[in-house]
Amino acid sequence: MIRNYFILIYCFSFSQSLLGQNWIQKANYPQHAAYCAGFAIDGYGYIGLGFNPFSNDTFYKYDTLQNNWTYVTTFPGSAREMTVSFSINGKGYVCTGSAGTKTKEFWEYDPITNTWIQKADFGGGKRDNAVCTVINGKAYVGTGIDSGNFKKDFWEYDPLTDIWTPKSDFPGGERWCAVAFELNGKGYFGMGTDSSYNYYNDFWQYDPNNDSWIQVANFGGLARMRSCSFTLNNEAYVGTGRGTLQTLDDFWKYNDTTNSWTLIGTLGGILRQYGVAFTIGNYGYVGTGADIGAPYLNDFWQFDPYNISSNMEGQAENEYDLFPNPCRDKFMLHFPINLTNIDVMIYNSLGKRELFIENISGNEIAIHCNNLSEGIYSLVIIKDCSIKYRDKFIIQ
Repeated sequence: MIRNYFILIYCFSFSQSLLGQNWIQKANYPQHAAYCAGFAIDGYGYIGLGFNPFSNDTFYKYDTLQNNWTYVTTFPGSAREMTVSFSINGKGYVCTGSAGTKTKEFWEYDPITNTWIQKADFGGGKRDNAVCTVINGKAYVGTGIDSGNFKKDFWEYDPLTDIWTPKSDFPGGERWCAVAFELNGKGYFGMGTDSSYNYYNDFWQYDPNNDSWIQVANFGGLARMRSCSFTLNNEAYVGTGRGTLQTLDDFWKYNDTTNSWTLIGTLGGILRQYGVAFTIGNYGYVGTGADIGAPYLNDFWQFDPYNISSNMEGQAENEYDLFPNPCRDKFMLHFPINLTNIDVMIYNSLGKRELFIENISGNEIAIHCNNLSEGIYSLVIIKDCSIKYRDKFIIQ
């Protein structure tokens, strides 16, 4: 049997054992819920509100050192979901959302006194499914929907003056269920859907210094809505959500220096939309949400960019083999030892998962791909909720 080693034979130079970046499951959030609010303050995570299938009004605090959740407060306004939430200078904020009807209320949480104070109503009026990020100590909130009216406006909030100021409209047009993040003093907004349920994968950079927008590289995966994001080490991570035909579990990394997206794998193999994400220290955290027609979720995950597994079960990289490559209707995975309970996922070049095989074992495993079209695909091998191998292969 001839085995084609990818690095030695093909000029594409795809790594046989691209270093995996691990998702680690943490203590479950105390409630099953979607559409939650979430933010991080002084090394603690806070999640609350949401829907399951009734609106919630409670908040819980996550302790990274103890890996546990503690009830901290009941939200003083009416129970709600589909809010935007963020933190600035040691305070947490919850804005807009749906509380039976859509609202423009804006609330500030102080973790030291464990109290809420109602602040100036959002300047753009009632809505839910808006989007926000924080740039240089100010919040930028916009888009969303109010009773069928889709929005494209954007507003700046200054916590020092408690004033909302209108800014340039989002140039991508009316949008709801979009996603946002901040990198190096710039805001990035994109994806979501419009009034005709067209799904988008565009991204736009906002510069608060001159109130201007420019379009940047489109998101690397499928167009989608209801995704979540966090930032680490001057890079942004965006993933999960709802595509045109399916709920998604892939995560992508954006680098603003190269203006490029890189697929990093999946969130524990779990499909979700309406999740919550934030950063604490050197780690990203993602949890809660739901899939269409599935129960509300309460799982909670930590992303560790430094927890790198170079190989499966401690074997050297050159002992892993994928052959033949290119292939036609099937390929083989060969390992020097018998592996148990691994999951194999295959993604197309747009990041859509085409194949998912669970709980397989062996040291030589046949993967049938005769139903896939010709092209370049990504292979992800998962064991114990961690990505152990990522690779590229070609179907001819």
